[in-house]
Amino acid sequence: MRLLQLFKKSINLFLHPLRLVELYKAKKLLKRYKTLFYANNPLRYFEMRAVCLSREDPVEFFDHYTVFSYWVAEFVNGLNNGKRVLDVGGKKLLNAILSLNNEVTSVVLADCGDKISKVRYVIHDISNKLLFPDNYFDIFTSPSTLHLCGLGRYGDILNPNALVDFIKELDRVMKKENSHLFLILPLGRNHLLFNLHFIFDFNTIINLFSGWHLEDYFVDEFVHFGKREEQKPKERFSKNISTNDFKLGEYKIVYLHFRR
Repeated sequence: MRLLQLFKKSINLFLHPLRLVELYKAKKLLKRYKTLFYANNPLRYFEMRAVCLSREDPVEFFDHYTVFSYWVAEFVNGLNNGKRVLDVGGKKLLNAILSLNNEVTSVVLADCGDKISKVRYVIHDISNKLLFPDNYFDIFTSPSTLHLCGLGRYGDILNPNALVDFIKELDRVMKKENSHLFLILPLGRNHLLFNLHFIFDFNTIINLFSGWHLEDYFVDEFVHFGKREEQKPKERFSKNISTNDFKLGEYKIVYLHFRR
């Protein structure tokens, strides 16, 4: 604890002169800013002071969860309303939007406190048998959970068979005809980073979901763990599933749409 306090203090001492410079610049900028008000602008009478904050990047990064959400929403929007959607580990906003016109069930490990949307939350560990009838759901979504299944990271059961068992359960509860799975999985050489997640090569993914037809997929080259920023390609999305040159533990992510 003592070492941590000394480290924080040394960092603050180092940053203090830099902050003073930034604050000086901000005060100069505020002085100029005040001269630019229209005479009839009511905001010019506000009390004003400069504070020292770092500048934000005006380009908001479109992260892979947002990409996944748009991809799924676009697909579901093209279908008739009233589809039954099962989600495990998806973003709450996507589920809420889908629930406007569809019946959305989200399996969670704890109550998220959503009192706004029409999403039905079911507190349940997917290492166990699902609590739904056979041949029930039209669409399944999961952008961030299946590769964590059974590792006990979030208070779930420690169970190395959890993923295989869950896929069997998924096969049971999804409709036998014209049902869809939308997933994100880590793509690399087959490997378990215990206390983090599994990594799968493409053939393993196909084998795990052998009861399903791969309708579509694409790879996110920008979300590539283990590769330096300057090594990443200029184009973000590709169909490149090759991981032969990957080091063990290195991975990127693949978006997958299965259908039957």
